[in-house]
Amino acid sequence: MLKIITPALFLILSTKAFAANNLRSELSRYILLRDRTIVDHGLKSQAHQSFFDLQINISSGIKKLIGDINTSTDDSNSSSTKTSNVLAVLNRNINTERYIDIGAELALPLPYMQYGSYRFLPSLFIGMNLGGSLTISNKEDGLNPKAQTYLKQEMRYGLFTRMKWNDKKRESLDLALYKVETKDFLTQSTAQAIAEDEKIISTDDFDKKESSYAIDLSYKRHFDDYSYLLEVLDLKLTQSGEKSIYGRTPLIHGRYEWNKSFLNMAVSPFLGLHYRKRYDLSDGIYLGARFEGTKKYPFSFITKVSNQFLTFTPKITYKYFEFSYGLKTPYRNPQEDVWVSSVHSINLRVPFP
Repeated sequence: MLKIITPALFLILSTKAFAANNLRSELSRYILLRDRTIVDHGLKSQAHQSFFDLQINISSGIKKLIGDINTSTDDSNSSSTKTSNVLAVLNRNINTERYIDIGAELALPLPYMQYGSYRFLPSLFIGMNLGGSLTISNKEDGLNPKAQTYLKQEMRYGLFTRMKWNDKKRESLDLALYKVETKDFLTQSTAQAIAEDEKIISTDDFDKKESSYAIDLSYKRHFDDYSYLLEVLDLKLTQSGEKSIYGRTPLIHGRYEWNKSFLNMAVSPFLGLHYRKRYDLSDGIYLGARFEGTKKYPFSFITKVSNQFLTFTPKITYKYFEFSYGLKTPYRNPQEDVWVSSVHSINLRVPFP
């Protein structure tokens, strides 16, 4: 079956490589990259099942870009010199994209509850996330490039419960009910505007806040030869305060995984699809494989491919400590006339025992 699916899937994944689109929406691009980050994290670990969970995802070159902007707007320079310096920096980075996503979560397990054949494993959690996407483009004006920036700050805190039943089928249902507070902004700045502000990204623009209650719902079922996952995340129940630019459309995600053995390795090829309003269905298709050794060896490896990126994630797992480093590298460039950098990711977890 996998031999039939794979060629067809690669055909779908490559269809957008030849599409010529207008200047893309920075918000839509961020939502796609953020959803891919969520899916990648779900391949490595279980949500809300760690005392501490730190995630860092950052594009190559973003530190240098921000440093160059700060140097260009030195107070000793005149306003015209600042503008000229910033323009030079933008031109050196013309038609490029940068992405950043930093998140941390604390969770506390609560006593489990038993009712008949059902077992409930609850926990409390609180988490924060800061993420953004930045594109420098001259598509609107070849002589006057602009920096498009979307930045989002988010806080979540609530209750998570995992319900298990019917051990023969190894099923589980995860439910998270939480409050989420979102601040975000979307800007488009010229070299002159950046020179006046003396920065390309500023959290000072976080002046509005949206508060809402939402749920995440996830169903998992495991068999000896395969398993599958179906989930709906960010399903908004109520909303108050200012409406965020990000919105609150749910993320729908499904994954099918084969369970195989090879020598001393457990090999699990997988095929998945995620979708949220703002990007095409083909953008959410991915496939890959998970490689895990025996219990004597704490090393594992995950590889994944979407229609734009190859992702490689080695991981070290101990009882009270997990660490992984991931490299998400584009296998085609440019994408929608924008040169995309590789994304480096680090994940540090202290899981529940």
